Amino acid sequence: KKWKPDTLGVIINQYKRIVTLHARKINADFSRQSRFYDRIIRNENECNGIRQNIINNPAKRAEDQNNQDGLWV
Repeated sequence: KKWKPDTLGVIINQYKRIVTLHARKINADFSRQSRFYDRIIRNENECNGIRQNIINNPAKRAEDQNNQDGLWV
């Protein structure tokens, strides 16, 4: 994909690239979650739903089928 200079997409892409490089220095097996897409939060209701999901997420971790041992990784 060809990015237009000085756009939000370029900034986010560069940030994620740098974070990935640093994360791989700590853990060489680091990879980003597959089928995950960044999304812009468009309004207060959507933001509140995301906040609630973040608050409730740790309680659901043990039930996560992609986390066999039920621990934070």
